[in-house]
Amino acid sequence: MGNASAQLSYRLPQGKNHAATVFVAVKHREVALSSRAQTLNPAAKGSDYRYSTLDIGGAVQWAINPTTSLQFQAQVGRRWYQTGTSGAQTFVIGVAQKLANTHVARLDMTTEFTQFSRDSRLNARRIEAIGTYAFPLLGGSMSGSLSLIELNAAGAGVAYRALAIGADLRPKPVIDGIDVDFSASAEARDYFKVPFSTPDIVLNAGAAATFNKASVFGFAPVVSLSAVRSSSEVVVRDTFDLGLSLGFSSAF
Repeated sequence: MGNASAQLSYRLPQGKNHAATVFVAVKHREVALSSRAQTLNPAAKGSDYRYSTLDIGGAVQWAINPTTSLQFQAQVGRRWYQTGTSGAQTFVIGVAQKLANTHVARLDMTTEFTQFSRDSRLNARRIEAIGTYAFPLLGGSMSGSLSLIELNAAGAGVAYRALAIGADLRPKPVIDGIDVDFSASAEARDYFKVPFSTPDIVLNAGAAATFNKASVFGFAPVVSLSAVRSSSEVVVRDTFDLGLSLGFSSAF
């Protein structure tokens, strides 16, 4: 699996107690099937799972007082697949509280609506509540998170409820101008519309390096490596994905 992506952000003039950003992001994914996947489904091709995305949105942050802030984000997107298209609308509202010793606690609520052109049974509403606690560590920063997720759709094999835990680490830069981020998560998904099903277990690990000093016209290259293992009693969901992504990020 290979990804190419780019994101352009623009900070609007900042007020006394608020700041706003608008952004546009594009992504394209190519997939190469393993020999096991081709054995299970000889008719499948990697191009069947190819897709492109476009997202446009904005975010506003208000400082309620010196230690508390609220954030609201909204975005609309479009997805292009081999078999059709889909639209998505995402809304996020969150609150952050600064604690002693530069620790920060956050609570975010995300609601996403998705509409598919080829099959309305795939249309979904996804709600996620995530609590995050961030703190300094060894000259860098680390955060841990706990998420409750519900994805509701007409398709029995699509709808699920999940509990996830995650951790993110940004160590102190070893090489000047290169920021490295590590992430890991574990998620249990209960497909509650399927009777007597066993929850899927999804493990995710990733690393990303941002080369700030290699930026061109304000765009810094970002190289990411990800691995996702989904363990399921359903063959099409029992997968292992290894991805390499090259992207460019800016924040003018």
